[in-house]
Amino acid sequence: MLNRRTPLLMASQSRSEPDIGNSVEDDGSGDEYDEEENAGQVMFEENVEIIMRAAMNLFRKYSSKGIRAIREISPPAISTELIAFGVKGTLFVAFLWVFKALLEVFCSIALYVFAGLLVVRLAWSVVASSQPREPRWSPDGN
Repeated sequence: MLNRRTPLLMASQSRSEPDIGNSVEDDGSGDEYDEEENAGQVMFEENVEIIMRAAMNLFRKYSSKGIRAIREISPPAISTELIAFGVKGTLFVAFLWVFKALLEVFCSIALYVFAGLLVVRLAWSVVASSQPREPRWSPDGN
């Protein structure tokens, strides 16, 4: 049984993907690293494109459902364009709200990691400064 997401996945898989298998020969020029990096960049761009298409399809799906629902309960004097503008604006603000919440979570995690690194560096400095140091050189040349 095929679900509704299958065409999107099939479209992404039907593209010709770069072959980074055994076809790379080592000629000492470092080109194989560039090819792997480019292949990674291409895969990243394809993944971003798939995510963006999925998000746009979800936005389109829910905006059409919202427009139909609001259209059923609103008086006929309100134009469909005005309803569509309101629904799409509300969905966009909701998307920004969710995106802001995800960024807040990411930034708070990053803050804890940064603070942890500062504590580790402070501990390292304290331990290093408490160790006796021997001079590496002396003024008399010995």
